[in-house]
Amino acid sequence: MEQCHCIAIEGSGRIANLSPKEIVRDALRAGTRDAHDKLDQFMRHTGWQDRASYGTFLQVQYAARLPIEQYFAQLPMSDDIPPAQAPLIRQDLVQMGLDLPTQGMPRFDLPKQANRGGAFWAIAGSSLGNKAILREIERSPGGKTWPAAFLSDGSMTDYWKTLRLDLNKPADQETTAGAIKAAKAVFAHFHWIAQRISLEHAE
Repeated sequence: MEQCHCIAIEGSGRIANLSPKEIVRDALRAGTRDAHDKLDQFMRHTGWQDRASYGTFLQVQYAARLPIEQYFAQLPMSDDIPPAQAPLIRQDLVQMGLDLPTQGMPRFDLPKQANRGGAFWAIAGSSLGNKAILREIERSPGGKTWPAAFLSDGSMTDYWKTLRLDLNKPADQETTAGAIKAAKAVFAHFHWIAQRISLEHAE
């Protein structure tokens, strides 16, 4: 039986069964566009075009994803959470001889009335961008020799395909608002850590 990676009412595993008003995925895209674009622009500015910037990219990914994955793991009914990626990033960083950036990094919590499905969407949707980044890296001088267990992993893409089916369903305004709040929390968490690590490397 296929797992349900659903936008759920807090405290239950059910999709909200109220007056349908908006497709959840459409609401998430519109409601988080500014936060997503701000993060995307920052990450592209720091880049991954050479081994040093790629290493920084991986450190940002590790420092941001680890606390999110730890938070997901302790959720009730956590069998539908996205697959952990931090172990793969750790593997890449170790192979590159780089430190694991955990000192002084914040924990992750969803704000009140946030719907965790939005956080799942924010995390899982990044897998599409990761495949594009991998293609760019492979075109960089020496890029095909860089460790890429994280970017080449297919488990998050598979998860995304199933999650997308649930997100293409209509839900009430309260549910979509909670999902947007959760997704924005993920993007803000990533952006804060990206800025922090980039600043440390610039010193």
